[in-house]
Amino acid sequence: MGENSMENEIKSYDRFAFDKNWSDFLRSLKEWRISLSFIFLCIVFFLSGCEGIGKSQVADKPISDTSFVSGLTERRLGDSPYLISIPADYAIEVLQASDFVVYYIKPTDAAKEAPFAIGIYFGNHPNPFPPQNESCREEQHKTLFLETNAKWTIYNCGEKRFIQTLIDNKDAEHWNEFIHAFGHANSETDASKLYGIFQTMRKENIK
Repeated sequence: MGENSMENEIKSYDRFAFDKNWSDFLRSLKEWRISLSFIFLCIVFFLSGCEGIGKSQVADKPISDTSFVSGLTERRLGDSPYLISIPADYAIEVLQASDFVVYYIKPTDAAKEAPFAIGIYFGNHPNPFPPQNESCREEQHKTLFLETNAKWTIYNCGEKRFIQTLIDNKDAEHWNEFIHAFGHANSETDASKLYGIFQTMRKENIK
């Protein structure tokens, strides 16, 4: 897949997942009977710029940008008990359905090109995305995420990075047994910021 095609796929995801006109997006979901497969098709569009997969590599060392993390601001994910630290110029948008919820973390200025963006899914039917072509290289890294030694899959597609991990929700209710965290970055440096943000996520102890 060429660079232009990759950018078109990312724009398609932006149109569905990050569009300010949520009424149009939700109406589209209703037409699809709020299908989980449709939600994650959007995710695949967003993360399909990779052009394949190479030999997998695993690294256990920390890869987050600690200096970047120190300047973040802690915010709540919607009405949930979960907190996460994000840049001051980023916002959290919520897609809530009857049996899942997705939190999107993106720049507040929609006209500004995002160096990275994040999504976090809670539900029972996650659908991790695959690479679609043959030039991206797959890597794996382990970092701490919600007190779990999570294994991240990274698709290294030239300068761009696409990452995801899937873990069991230790505090699951009947509808949210899994947490699928994912994101994209325009460079390896920006990808290290993604891990830093995810490592700040925690559940608030509410008595």
